[in-house]
Amino acid sequence: MKFTLLAACILCALTLAVPAQVTARNLTRKVVPQTPPAQTAPRAAAPGAAAVQQPAVDPAKVQAGKEEVERKRLEYQKKRAEEGSPIAQFDMGLRYMKGDGVEKNLELAEKWFTLAEKNGNVHATKQLAELKKLK
Repeated sequence: MKFTLLAACILCALTLAVPAQVTARNLTRKVVPQTPPAQTAPRAAAPGAAAVQQPAVDPAKVQAGKEEVERKRLEYQKKRAEEGSPIAQFDMGLRYMKGDGVEKNLELAEKWFTLAEKNGNVHATKQLAELKKLK
């Protein structure tokens, strides 16, 4: 009985004194710190294999694609705002306030923030206060 109590006390003291990775279950195992995997150099192509070339990226096409996505996002957001979505109305107010995708227009920003506030958007109240500071 004394031996069991002593062993329990030792195990308890060990679990408090040693790192968390060492427990009573793995006391007999050797703890090896983990090292990150080594960086490997890319493999060279096998002799006789044709090299695969990546298609060239045209920066103008990438920019045109981004502009198209932004234009569609603005159209959708404006449609939703006109349908009465308080989130879209708030976002339209932000766009007009900052000139994000549209020409900066504080009167239109105030209009959209006011509609958003009437439809229950609590953030619109704060933005209306910010907008009045700008005027």
